[in-house]
Amino acid sequence: MKIACHFTIPRPPRPELDAAIQDGLQIMTKVGGEINFLYPGTKARIFFPRFMSGFQQLPQLMKLDRTVDIHHVFSNGFYPYPIFSVLRKPVIISNVIGLQQNKPIKFPFILRKIRRFIVPSEHDRQIMQTWGYRNVQVVIPGIDLTKLTAHPPVAVREKFILLMGSAPWTMEQFSTKGVDLLLHVVKELPWLEIIFLWRGLFLKEMVQRIAAAGVQRQVTLITEQITVNDILADVHAAILLARDMEVVKPYPHSILEALAAGKPVIVSDCLQISEFIKNTCSGKIISTMKSEHLKTTITALKNRYAHYCASIRATSLDAFSSVQMVDDYTKLYQQILHEKKM
Repeated sequence: MKIACHFTIPRPPRPELDAAIQDGLQIMTKVGGEINFLYPGTKARIFFPRFMSGFQQLPQLMKLDRTVDIHHVFSNGFYPYPIFSVLRKPVIISNVIGLQQNKPIKFPFILRKIRRFIVPSEHDRQIMQTWGYRNVQVVIPGIDLTKLTAHPPVAVREKFILLMGSAPWTMEQFSTKGVDLLLHVVKELPWLEIIFLWRGLFLKEMVQRIAAAGVQRQVTLITEQITVNDILADVHAAILLARDMEVVKPYPHSILEALAAGKPVIVSDCLQISEFIKNTCSGKIISTMKSEHLKTTITALKNRYAHYCASIRATSLDAFSSVQMVDDYTKLYQQILHEKKM
């Protein structure tokens, strides 16, 4: 079995740091195949028509189509890329962001050849069914739990350290991912420190924002490759904000990693993982991207830190194991190949 994993984002400077690409690499480790980026270049371009993605590499794609068994596309939404219609081997699409009921798939006829639509939750499958799609399957995203250690709680003394592990892909995401908001809040809470893990894009802009806010002593910007487990040992909690569910994955790797390391989290309520956090009392949920609300939420987490740490120790993350995720995808590939022979 050979799988072609396609990504619709620009190729990042360090692909291994992107959550969806990490999923693809996990799959490649077990079943074998190739990684491909359909978007031309390494940066999103305002004037490039999204629907043209892939056509610039048409000869290579046709050659790849002859050598693989299945095309597995990881996409921000079920966008109707016309390039899918020229591929002869089965195509499946994994949506790496959440679905919204009021934003149905556009031009669905372009996607009529798609063999499976993959969603991360039963909630999204139900939305797809209301839109008339039946070839939908749930695969819960996963991380490699063996690389993470359940660290003991860090003592809360004169400072409280948060880890933010999801950097912006676009300039707009400085706002929609709450980066600017966090810089504002850390300035107003002298006991708060934030560590940002940066993926290489907009580094100059981030450094300028930190300097403009005057929070150089409270903010650490990590740009080199590090072992996340080591960083998590020294922080109190992790945070991930999003204005809506189209900004980040429904089950972000950075939050799953923090929970696996025994760290409470703060997430926006639009993310599907917020239900899990609420049900397990493993952190705080923020319902609005406003300064006062965020300050209150961070302070509440700090004041009951021991309580949230204890709740995490009693919580199982087995459902978010990458082993389970890869097994689910492998079974799906085998099922599709079996259908092809019938």
